[in-house]
Amino acid sequence: MVAIAKRLASAHKVSLLQREHFKATHDPLTGLINQVTLDQRIDHEIAIGARYHKSFALLTLEVDSFHGGAQQISKSFTDKLFIDFAKRLQNVVRSTDTVARYDDNVFVVLIPDVFNIRNIVKVVQSINIDLLTPFSVDDKELILSPTIGISLYPNDGESRQQLVEQSRIAMCQARNDEMKNYRYYATDIDAEVASQILIEEKIRSAIDFHDYEIHYQPVQMLENGVTSHVEAVIHWNEPELSGKSSDRIDKIVEAMELAKLFTDITLNEICRQILIWEAGRAYTKIPVLFKISPTQFKDLALVNRFNLVLKNQNISPESIAIVVEEKAILDDVVFALQQIKALKQAGFKIVIDNFCSGLSYIGKLSDDLVDLIRIDSQMVDELDDCMDWLCVVEGIVSIARNLKIEAIISGVNNVYQYKTLQTVSGAFWQGDYSYLMGNTSEGNLA
Repeated sequence: MVAIAKRLASAHKVSLLQREHFKATHDPLTGLINQVTLDQRIDHEIAIGARYHKSFALLTLEVDSFHGGAQQISKSFTDKLFIDFAKRLQNVVRSTDTVARYDDNVFVVLIPDVFNIRNIVKVVQSINIDLLTPFSVDDKELILSPTIGISLYPNDGESRQQLVEQSRIAMCQARNDEMKNYRYYATDIDAEVASQILIEEKIRSAIDFHDYEIHYQPVQMLENGVTSHVEAVIHWNEPELSGKSSDRIDKIVEAMELAKLFTDITLNEICRQILIWEAGRAYTKIPVLFKISPTQFKDLALVNRFNLVLKNQNISPESIAIVVEEKAILDDVVFALQQIKALKQAGFKIVIDNFCSGLSYIGKLSDDLVDLIRIDSQMVDELDDCMDWLCVVEGIVSIARNLKIEAIISGVNNVYQYKTLQTVSGAFWQGDYSYLMGNTSEGNLA
């Protein structure tokens, strides 16, 4: 009995300590962490960010606008309102985010691992959408309209004090913004986000209304100009998009989670073009290079999806050469080789893009896994200033030949580059100069 009593007393003491610790680290009304605990977590994120070069964001929300049926609001009423608001805020953010009550009517959200500032806007939009549903307290309904200030580490400061202050300043600026209820502290970032949102709207509209074209750029043999492949290149008709780099648009399409849909739509259109060529008995058996994003390459269902598209169109997989960035392979070589094997077994050709940005896996490209490599166009650009780069290009082509892989030299944009590269035997070339040459007989396939 004495032993049992001691254990009960010990357990009671631990329970009291846990309750005291909770009181010291959490807001007594909402149960969210308090300012002291949030400060500790911000300091922790700064340490991680400084060591691993990571970014995070602070969202400061001030709730001071009540719209609805309450003329006189008591403290009891606002307490219930803030309790419900805290629950909604926790439910709408990610599980990895931290929500704190910083002051009476001020809440803070700490968002770690910010890779794309547009993702912060998604959090803000989720909060705003959730708050469109009125709060029901004591038979009264209200809609809360918070103003939100955003600061980013390390853009807006490298100390907790700076980040908290900048976030509050941005929140004050948001009060005077009639267009939206949030602001970034840095005006250039705020402008960048606004620009990105506009581009997203243009992309979504272009996909919905098919306001784009697929152009087919030839890949030709340097020695005799014979077209061996063509590459499908998206050309956006919207002026706001046509001036943007394809890499930037691809990243935005990824962020919008439209990459899978748009990839399948594009592949369908390419298949229809191949059928037109085959029906006219022109350009038959010329594979089409089709570039996919790193995220698409990592999709476990990629092979099955592409096979289904081609089967529906009655197109042989050998008609498509999948273009994969070298970086996507280097991110996870073991998985990449498995994915390449699966694509090869399905009948697709494989092209490695931006080749020679890394050579750590070169010895693993045996067993006829890869059909072509495409050499980084920057090497061709260097030829304008230094002929020594010609030796580098020749060396890469030679390595590829020894591995029984064909090579494409990309980015040939002027006559000097074209004439210089004609000394490289056994390689293909492509670039804007093919259009300038007026290769209408074999090169203009659009």
